[in-house]
Amino acid sequence: MPLPDTDLAALPDDLDDAVAAAIAVCDNDARAAVRALIVANAYLEEELKRLDALISRGYARERIGSEGRHGRSGANGR
Repeated sequence: MPLPDTDLAALPDDLDDAVAAAIAVCDNDARAAVRALIVANAYLEEELKRLDALISRGYARERIGSEGRHGRSGANGR
């Protein structure tokens, strides 16, 4: 599974708290916490694939309704 390009210095300061909470939920078993996070991530990846398949191709191209993306001019549509 490829890792995203992430600047580790840009992660939230409370990352250590989130890690501690994930481990605590798994009775302080770090392996169980990693396993649970992998399972949760796999579920979310499958859910993303399922939802992506439901999006129409026109909507995915940013065409909204019959007017299309450039159907109106100006910020307020006039």
